[in-house]
Amino acid sequence: MDLQKLEFFVCVSQLGNLSKAAVALGTLPSIVSRQIAALERSCDGKLFHRTGRGMILTDLGERLLPRAQATLAEFRNLQAEIKSQQGVISGDVRIGLVPSLAQAVSASLFRTVQQLYPAVRLIVMEGVSAQLDTWRSNDEVDITILFRAGQSELRNEDSLGSVDTYLVGARGDALTAGPAVRFSELAGLPLVLASAPNGLRADVERQAQRLGIALSIVLETNSLAVQTELAASGGAYTIMAGHAASQRLGAGLQASRIVEPTIVRTIAMGIASHRPASDATRHIARHARMHIIEAFKTMGMPEDSVASS
Repeated sequence: MDLQKLEFFVCVSQLGNLSKAAVALGTLPSIVSRQIAALERSCDGKLFHRTGRGMILTDLGERLLPRAQATLAEFRNLQAEIKSQQGVISGDVRIGLVPSLAQAVSASLFRTVQQLYPAVRLIVMEGVSAQLDTWRSNDEVDITILFRAGQSELRNEDSLGSVDTYLVGARGDALTAGPAVRFSELAGLPLVLASAPNGLRADVERQAQRLGIALSIVLETNSLAVQTELAASGGAYTIMAGHAASQRLGAGLQASRIVEPTIVRTIAMGIASHRPASDATRHIARHARMHIIEAFKTMGMPEDSVASS
């Protein structure tokens, strides 16, 4: 079993299609197929179900995938370490962010990496907080930046600051016209919220249950664009963290901070802890922290706070 076969296997498992994997790997579908077949012979079992809709992992493939990913990551880290000893910071850095933070910092972080670390390849992955925690636990990402309502059970995590939570409605709406809205006023409002599991939704539902308030969730979606469009139409409200609300105030929306009680969420940065962080990961984490802090200075709502660099 060699590294190239593992690389082909991981790529096919991610894309679910031989032709797409061949394009990504810069080779031919027939070569990818032969490499997968050779790996299956080495494993003495089928790794994929071949279906009309593509390649789906078998139980054996599911068991092999995390080990293959870990083996490839370790090899890349070794390559990067060898290069770093020669004064070159290099390697892949996989950073997972919640969608609103990805929109806020991905472009500026990419420009910094291009300028300062041209041998580093940045891989940005979006997901909800629960998904990011799973990716970090499985070493599928090197860095996560997400929101927390309390302490995480995962190690190697620091707070970058905090944000308040806002009720967002259409411009001209009476309820969101003022600077603050009491949590009790959410009762019976038509709400568009993120699908579970979602940290912000869990915080809102927890407070509602504690206060005995019935929420009316008329639609669930993980698309911020859909939440924004429906709120702007005047037919529903949505709930967003302060920075996400501030990004959208020009799109026919207005926002009012939720109080009595407030819902405060912490911005947390985590580093994968099952293996030592590479030099590239440490450098990118430092710059990601700086970009988050800078982004919140320019787009955060007045009550939001960030840690100093």
